[in-house]
Amino acid sequence: MSKLKAALLSLLIGTSSIAIAAPTLSFDMRHDEQVLVDPMPVNQWTSWISLGAPMTMLDGKDVIRPAANLTITQVRLQATNGLSYVQKVTVTFHDGARQTFALNKWLTTRAPMLQFDLAANHRGVDSITVLGMTSGRNAAYEVFAQGAVAQGRRR
Repeated sequence: MSKLKAALLSLLIGTSSIAIAAPTLSFDMRHDEQVLVDPMPVNQWTSWISLGAPMTMLDGKDVIRPAANLTITQVRLQATNGLSYVQKVTVTFHDGARQTFALNKWLTTRAPMLQFDLAANHRGVDSITVLGMTSGRNAAYEVFAQGAVAQGRRR
């Protein structure tokens, strides 16, 4: 009986990390006018998503422009091939604020990831600029994000 309980508990814990949007509808009554509002439900990502194809910093920098409906809370750079030196990463938010990370680190097979949290007091990322260089023409890295995507519309 304990093996059955353990299996059920594992199943329950494994499925509890799935994020589910909880959309609601509300009515706004003004002067005998009825307006239906679809709020912007937020779907939490359960894993990292790529913000584009692998990049090479050929000119010493790469600029990534994420989709406007993304609210990014964390950024990760990951080596895909060869060696990439990341001097710094600057995140520019929609409100014009910037957050800079002076990393001065190599992405290699032994240290394949650099990950950092973004400031919580800004909404939406306008761009992510990565400064550095790659060693060799086959060297590349990829940028991933974790956060939420807003969906919905006003009718």
